[in-house]
Amino acid sequence: MLLPPAAGFPQEPGAGGGPSRSAVSHLKGEARNNLVRLAWIDSPAAKGPVYLYRSQTPFSGKNPGSLKNPVRIPYGVQSYIDETDAPGIWYYLLIASNERGERYPFYIPSHNMASVTVRDAALYRASRQTPEPQAGASKVHSIHAEALEGGISVSYQAEAGGLKTMLYRSIAPIRRMEDLLNAAAVRSLSGSPYRDYPIEGIPYYYAILLEDDLYSGKAAVFPGVNATVHPVEIAAPPPGSPPAVRAFPLPQLSVSALDREALAAGPVSPAFPQAVPLSPQALYLLQDVPPYQAPRRKRKTPRAFIRDLESPLPLGGGENYLLRSIVQGPFTGRNWKDAREELLRYLALPRGGAAEGRARYYLGQTYFFTGAFREALFEFLTAQERYPEELADWVQAALRELTGPP
Repeated sequence: MLLPPAAGFPQEPGAGGGPSRSAVSHLKGEARNNLVRLAWIDSPAAKGPVYLYRSQTPFSGKNPGSLKNPVRIPYGVQSYIDETDAPGIWYYLLIASNERGERYPFYIPSHNMASVTVRDAALYRASRQTPEPQAGASKVHSIHAEALEGGISVSYQAEAGGLKTMLYRSIAPIRRMEDLLNAAAVRSLSGSPYRDYPIEGIPYYYAILLEDDLYSGKAAVFPGVNATVHPVEIAAPPPGSPPAVRAFPLPQLSVSALDREALAAGPVSPAFPQAVPLSPQALYLLQDVPPYQAPRRKRKTPRAFIRDLESPLPLGGGENYLLRSIVQGPFTGRNWKDAREELLRYLALPRGGAAEGRARYYLGQTYFFTGAFREALFEFLTAQERYPEELADWVQAALRELTGPP
């Protein structure tokens, strides 16, 4: 059934070939914890970016309010991993566009619409649990962030006043200590509130931890207690509006560090220290010191199960024949794009548990060796239930790549 476009949505530009050629097809989704992996086939006629919409209510063509804040995905990617924040049924809609960005607002069930049930929301439950503060330790027990006059005001309360705290800012929810790896340490605080001036139009999350807890290793993130659970953003100006000058705090000056005689004489000119050459004795001692070399990560190499490398291929075809032909073809040839496409087609049909686990193992490697580490991690986690020992090292390798250099 073809549903009409929602009211207020951009009208369809002229195109031939019917609505099916102007829409993505074969949209499918699968859930893993609170992550939903979506895959589809791009429109052969609409070769602009694809716009992904998500809702907890079905898309019916009558709820234009849900068609806001889409994720813009370049043409040709054909996959996306969404991080949900609650268990239940999540509905997805993909809208294709032409090269000028004009969208084709078709609602075609089982074509560019899909629903995914998130049952195992262990990550969600862990992120929403509020642990009790440790006995005898002073903790931040409330935090509040709001957009105010061109900036974001962050205030907090602690069990004892005057404690030094560290403020963190992130574009992703801060639910565990590991999430601080992708957060920016804004500054050290000794009072509340603090005015932050991040980039406009981007939602931010904040967390405040006691410096004493950070130094002693007792720091912990408690969502809703010392970390915000709802994003805050500064409203971006409308498109085409002239740039505005916003308020920005002046840098802090240390008057005690200035030369009072120079201040009395006139404008201060900065004096920079002069380089002092090393003594011959120091140079002699340094010549035996080996230069520092940062440790390098051990590079991963493609791996395959022996059963999929055996020759000849099994007689009679079947799922094992198809999987071995992919492994012994584009996979061993390190043609990652072709291998990924063939594996996705292979997994489009129901497979046996062992065959599906091996296929996802290989699919994760095609993502890994092309830099799509988030997608690789999803596939490795899915296959880990079947092959825990073989996948443990790959999961850690994908996590290391996602968290950055050591």
